[in-house]
Amino acid sequence: MSESRSPKEGYARLRQRSETILKEANGKKTELTENGLLELFHELEVHQVELDLQNEELQRAAKKLEAAHDEYFKFYEFAPVGFLTLDRNGTIERANAAAADLLQDLRRYLVGQKFSNRVYPEDLPVYFAKIKKISESRVKDTKDSLELRLTGKDDRIIYARLELGAGFDEQGRFSRWQFAIADITRQKQDQEALHKAHDVLEARVQERTAELEELNEKLRKEIDRRKKFEADLKLQSKKILKEQERRKYMSKKLVEILESERQDIAMSLHDDLGQKLTTLNMELGFLIQNSSGQVLIKEEKIEKLQSMVTETMDYVSGLAGSLRSHILDNLGLVPAIRNLLNKIRKQTNFKIHLNTEGIPLQIPKEKAITVYRIVQESMTNCIRYAKANNIYIHLNGNEHFILLAIEDDGMGFDYENMRIEKNGRERLGIMIMNERVVQVGGTFRVESRVGKGTAVTAEIPIK
Repeated sequence: MSESRSPKEGYARLRQRSETILKEANGKKTELTENGLLELFHELEVHQVELDLQNEELQRAAKKLEAAHDEYFKFYEFAPVGFLTLDRNGTIERANAAAADLLQDLRRYLVGQKFSNRVYPEDLPVYFAKIKKISESRVKDTKDSLELRLTGKDDRIIYARLELGAGFDEQGRFSRWQFAIADITRQKQDQEALHKAHDVLEARVQERTAELEELNEKLRKEIDRRKKFEADLKLQSKKILKEQERRKYMSKKLVEILESERQDIAMSLHDDLGQKLTTLNMELGFLIQNSSGQVLIKEEKIEKLQSMVTETMDYVSGLAGSLRSHILDNLGLVPAIRNLLNKIRKQTNFKIHLNTEGIPLQIPKEKAITVYRIVQESMTNCIRYAKANNIYIHLNGNEHFILLAIEDDGMGFDYENMRIEKNGRERLGIMIMNERVVQVGGTFRVESRVGKGTAVTAEIPIK
């Protein structure tokens, strides 16, 4: 046949001719010629062949469709991701094996359930808001995703990621849901474990940082303490060296004083005492040479000799008292000081005022000597330098300490400048008094101003 037409069109035209012939045959008797019958039969054969070819094509297409269906079914059924198909009301119509495993339920029980029944209650608002947004978009192939919690068997919580797709019919109306579900519980657990590990690590880092800061602070304090200690040590070393130099100087001076005192004593014994004894010896010799058994010694000569002996005794007593008061050893501190002041009154024009109160009778010897020597040295300085009219001595105490204060109304001096000699050394008299007091555990102080007199104070513990 030269005319090309589809089997469907040929079949329709042939059917139309057949129906026409039948109508004519029913309406009136029609005579068919042999040629007409042959032509009609030929067309029927042609259409029969076309129908067979079409049937074969349909069978091949059906096999391909069946194969594609099987392949899709296998992919859908055995996919590692869960697939769900929901109707427009959210009821599960179809679920693959992965979806059933993920939701921990059999498929026959899943189908017909509302998917929202498996959504964790706290995540329902997010779920409904998402599907409402997609269903109202009216755009084909609309997709979106979200993460939410689902409930499985025994209310076990499953973390899942949903890929949501909406289906629309030919009129553009929303008709169904297609969900792809992936289990991310392990991932979430790993994230939570990672967060916990991070928090623990952060806490340990903070704790360690705090420990290091504390150690750094302790180290800084230790460094500061060591620096201060080193500075104090250097200062103490300087003080010790200075003290050593001072003591060396004082020792030298004390030796010099000792030698000077010995020289003075020797000169006194040689000049004064020796002269008196020589004169006494000569007088006695004269008496022996010019007297006989019948001649009486003149009374005035004897009185002169007695006077010389008395002066000699007084001189020896005074010399011994200046070296060490026997009254201090025998009668105590207060009588010894009174005796010292009485002697000074006889030798000078000073008005000396003594006030004593509360001094114990029993005082350790070295402390009594210290108080006595300070009074003695202070009085010597007043006689030599003060040019004072009045000297006030206050000696007070109790069973625990002795307080000594010596004040004068003399010319005074600039203590800070005068206490240091030109060579930078502390003046020996003040230094010795201070050293005496320090040796017995007390404190010593000198205060003086030009034209305002001088005050010497010492506080000495008894016990």
